[in-house]
Amino acid sequence: MLLKAVEQLDYGDVLAAPVLGPGPDPFLPSGQVVGPTVLQALEQAGVSRVYVEDPRADDVEISDVLSPETAAACRAAVTRALGGTPRVSDLRDAARRLVQDVRRGAPPLLAAVSIHHLAAYPAVHAVDSAKTAVLLGRELNYTDQQLQNLAAGMLVHDIGNQRVPQGLLEASRELSEVERRETQVHARAGFEMLRQVLSATPLGRSLALYHHERLDGSGYPRGVKGDEIPEFGRIAAIADVYAALTLDRHHRPALAPDRAFAHLLARQGKFDARIAALLARNVAIYPPGMPVELDSGEIAVVARVAPGNTLHPVVRLWTTPGGLPFQSPQDLDLNLHHDIRIVRSKLI
Repeated sequence: MLLKAVEQLDYGDVLAAPVLGPGPDPFLPSGQVVGPTVLQALEQAGVSRVYVEDPRADDVEISDVLSPETAAACRAAVTRALGGTPRVSDLRDAARRLVQDVRRGAPPLLAAVSIHHLAAYPAVHAVDSAKTAVLLGRELNYTDQQLQNLAAGMLVHDIGNQRVPQGLLEASRELSEVERRETQVHARAGFEMLRQVLSATPLGRSLALYHHERLDGSGYPRGVKGDEIPEFGRIAAIADVYAALTLDRHHRPALAPDRAFAHLLARQGKFDARIAALLARNVAIYPPGMPVELDSGEIAVVARVAPGNTLHPVVRLWTTPGGLPFQSPQDLDLNLHHDIRIVRSKLI
């Protein structure tokens, strides 16, 4: 399985993973063969990259921390909540299932890149934010109840966008300062909307209020800073930004995980460095299936990533420094070869 930019697709490529749609069914299912119609559909839907089958990477597995059933149930709960009054039972059930999936088995790792139609962005972003936040809370030894409150709140942390003109949310251009201020009302509006729905979980409803606050006081809606921002608010800020950056948006294509993480690191003083370090341990900075460039000049594809060692994955050498394909691709464990490092991902 190989992650490939839509602009690099060839006719005859086969989708190895579905493209999520705004409803319960995939926009495009796995197994779909790329041709003129499929390519046009992907471009019109704002999809920037897809997983495709490739015989050289047929053993590269992409696994999500959530089962397909749990992910679909969470997206459905978010869609219902954003379409009207959220139901507590929906959110609690989705949050419980999400936490159970994260808790299950070996230490989980965010290694799958979400592929989605632009119309599915609100639900996909909510679920990606929630599972990222729960992974971080797990690292901080939160109880199951705390994790469920964290998950429930993150699933609807952007519910205040119902108070923002849709044209601003889907703008394909940079917003003016006045327009940006208009979108910022969603944080306080979301908190007010969730007062009744999540009345028994103050942590959950407060995530709507805190997820845009920054440690240096430059955030909104209150401009609080430092220790005035509770730990769960700091988790929400990082989870929200990371999820947003790694998804396709109306105004820009998704960033690869390494570039999204670099974006967070470049904004020193805005995000909690300790929580950002936990993100690096629990997110595949170079996920399986991602083409990467090595400082030795070769192009490789990430084959496997181990939790806690995300910067040194096992890569499969693809082309020589001169651009010639390896006749028999070989795997290289970068954890055993610290003299070789990844320079960058090859996707935007």
